[in-house]
Amino acid sequence: MDKIEIVQLLCAAAVCIYSAASDIHHGTISNKVLAVFAFLGITFDIIYYGFSYHPFRAAFIVNLILASGLALLFFYMHIWAGGDSKLLITTVLLYPVKFCVTYHENKATYYFVVMFAFSLGFIYLVISSFIERIKKRKRIDLSQVLSFLRSFVIRYLLLTIYTSLFTLINRIIISRYFILNSLSLSVIYFLIPWIIAKFNVFRKKVIILLILGLDIILSIAFGILPVVLNLKSYAIVLLSALMQALVTEFNYETIKTSEVQKGMILSLPTTILFMNSRVKGLPGLSTEDLASRLTEEEADSVRRWESSAAGKPEVIIVRKIPFAIFISLGVLVYFIFWSYVK
Repeated sequence: MDKIEIVQLLCAAAVCIYSAASDIHHGTISNKVLAVFAFLGITFDIIYYGFSYHPFRAAFIVNLILASGLALLFFYMHIWAGGDSKLLITTVLLYPVKFCVTYHENKATYYFVVMFAFSLGFIYLVISSFIERIKKRKRIDLSQVLSFLRSFVIRYLLLTIYTSLFTLINRIIISRYFILNSLSLSVIYFLIPWIIAKFNVFRKKVIILLILGLDIILSIAFGILPVVLNLKSYAIVLLSALMQALVTEFNYETIKTSEVQKGMILSLPTTILFMNSRVKGLPGLSTEDLASRLTEEEADSVRRWESSAAGKPEVIIVRKIPFAIFISLGVLVYFIFWSYVK
């Protein structure tokens, strides 16, 4: 291991530890600190790939493009905050490609960090929700379990319609100009459920029927089955859909109205209660993502709302997922994974 690689890894560890600690204590990450580490990363990259490790240059560029693309996608979809996006980009600038996992003779695999981060965040939500249920002595109702399974099956059937369309487009158009490797396809099939869940337009009956009709027409016209023969693709979609369904199920928390603070995200049903209230400054209908984080003025209005005629002693908020922590842990898991498979 070269000295510059040691310094790069130490800097990556330092920015991850700082960001995780800052996310826990303050709920934000300093742009100045991230900018300093990003500048160091760029400096190291110029030296590392410009003078020493030329063969890794292409993999580094692909890693940077993929990580930046995912970071911006999740930011604009309000899945995580701008600080989390900047953290991911900073870590890819600092992480030496030499220590990237090789998959199909390709080291452009840093996006595994994102998959690890989401998986860890998913585990955190489920475990913390079960602990919360135990603390409040809430029993798991069989009817709730059946309702969850029914909604999951419907969700998966819906996803099948959209994944079939992508499969057809890939075989009819994309494959003529560019061959997507299994790694790229895995990412796409993993993201499809999250994109569909994010935009309500994809869940409208008219759109679903149009896509289903398009699947049938393209399949008959080109004589192509609208399915993938690789079972791994179905497993990825199934896992992604299950994660999404469980996150939705365990994504809420009931707190006292007097404890509402700046930066919290209220649930949609809670904000519906504000519609006929005369209390000034209450937030509008929540989209249940980072775009609906409360300002100090809105949080104060919600606390005052409690004592109004239509006020309630408790409200439902969307659980905060400390993504900086999970991105940092994702980097650590990725490095450990590399150490075992290298």
